Amino acid sequence: MLFRLLYLMFIRVLGRSVLPARGDASKDAEILVLRRQVGRPQRGWADRAVLSAGSSASAVAARIGW
Repeated sequence: MLFRLLYLMFIRVLGRSVLPARGDASKDAEILVLRRQVGRPQRGWADRAVLSAGSSASAVAARIGW
């Protein structure tokens, strides 16, 4: 447990000391990779129901001219 804590602290300190030395190109590449990993959130059935009801209501309002 103590070894893991020391290891994690060492990694954090090392990461923070290297970050200012990196160039803009490597930072941009990391941001692009992280964005790609995050992706879009998965929608559940409740989310789909709300979106469907909202789109139906806006379609009816558009037909009425409201």
